Amino acid sequence: MMSLIEVKDFAVNSLMAVLEELKTAHLSTEIELKEQRDIVTNTDIFIENRMIERLKKRYPTHFFSSEEAGEAIISKNAIDVYEWVIDPIDGTINFAAGLPWYSTSICLKHNNEVVIGIVYIHSTKDLYTAIRGQGSFCNGKSIHVSMTPRLDQAVLSFMLTSHYTEEQTGYILRIVKNLSLKTRGLRLIVSQALELCLIASGKLDGTVCIKSRGFSSSAGALIVQEAGGKVSTIDGGKRDSKATSLLVSNGIIHDELVRVSNEQ
Repeated sequence: MMSLIEVKDFAVNSLMAVLEELKTAHLSTEIELKEQRDIVTNTDIFIENRMIERLKKRYPTHFFSSEEAGEAIISKNAIDVYEWVIDPIDGTINFAAGLPWYSTSICLKHNNEVVIGIVYIHSTKDLYTAIRGQGSFCNGKSIHVSMTPRLDQAVLSFMLTSHYTEEQTGYILRIVKNLSLKTRGLRLIVSQALELCLIASGKLDGTVCIKSRGFSSSAGALIVQEAGGKVSTIDGGKRDSKATSLLVSNGIIHDELVRVSNEQ
């Protein structure tokens, strides 16, 4: 059986090596359009390809799903499956605009359960890690979610981005209106992995997303849970691989956050 600590350390060291390579890669700043007005850059593709190369060489039997290359095709009958999920730049629009709110998210699933989460915040050089059952860490130091006791004292983030439909935009804006009247403040950051790490370290109290992508949230969700927080769907249900919405908090305000988010 693999040592998850050794696997996590190898993935972290690989990421640091790839980021060193990136410094001298001299990539063009060309931007390509994706879904609606969402974008991808050469930096996304460089980090993704180099990480997959390194991990695949070390773990040739593992599967790989990534933001740009897509999801791995895994047989339903497969057993003892390890799958890496990579978002090379979570917050690409921020990155391309020169804004500091972007991150790299990497997780490892074993039989569809996330067992390792790694998020690197580029602007602050903060490295967040978690192994299931072993707590969460930032730069090697243990972290914990906030102890904010009530929604009216909470600072939250929400997601609103270019690949939302008109209906989805209306839906999140209704939730934002509800929350704006009952919280201390709302923030629009749009790097889900980064936001989840801010919750895990007690800087934010929660976040709401109506269209969550596993590439961006899988690692961060584990980091939040291992830091004492709670993760669910917007209606408060258990979140699985088929869920599209995401509601995360310090746990204390979770039920209140669910209730207010679902008020008509």
